[in-house]
Amino acid sequence: MKVLADILLLVHLLGLCLAFISALRTDFSIIQMFWKRSWCNKLNDLSHLKLSLMPIRVGFCLLFFSGGGLLIYYWHNSPDVLKNPKIWAKLCITLFTSLNGWFIDRFLTQVISQKRSFKNHTYLFTTCIVSLVSWIFLFLLGSFRSLNFKTSFMAFICGYLGILTVAISLALFIWKSTPYLLNKKSLHFSSEQ
Repeated sequence: MKVLADILLLVHLLGLCLAFISALRTDFSIIQMFWKRSWCNKLNDLSHLKLSLMPIRVGFCLLFFSGGGLLIYYWHNSPDVLKNPKIWAKLCITLFTSLNGWFIDRFLTQVISQKRSFKNHTYLFTTCIVSLVSWIFLFLLGSFRSLNFKTSFMAFICGYLGILTVAISLALFIWKSTPYLLNKKSLHFSSEQ
């Protein structure tokens, strides 16, 4: 049974690496387009982002499959491990990150496949900030083993929400209060080009 746990952990780490790297690449690409006013009017400039969506989906599938397997394994063999609040905090934040990622995936897929312009720039910008902060927080949360069994579930969630609120507020403030960072007219693209 220990071999099964090791295999599940390996799959979990592979899924984490795949989803983490692909998601960060997509988030940074979109945020950079906003920051540099380079969201061009050509459909091809958006199409390359679609290539990152599949690795993210595969990574999430591996994460949920292996994560569920590990929960079942520990429930049968080491129930005390499941008393660690960090596990449940990571699960909740991962579910929220998955939902946020689904919105980004759906939004980009619709814009690219239907070849239509979009107007809600703040929506896309905010979801990318949420994704970026969430992935980094999850990565750091998993790295600090010293927090195991020592920090409450609510402390993790409140810390996450606090950091997320500050990050979103700061990013939106900088983005909207500095005119040269964004030329909104450049954020519309036409299928004719």
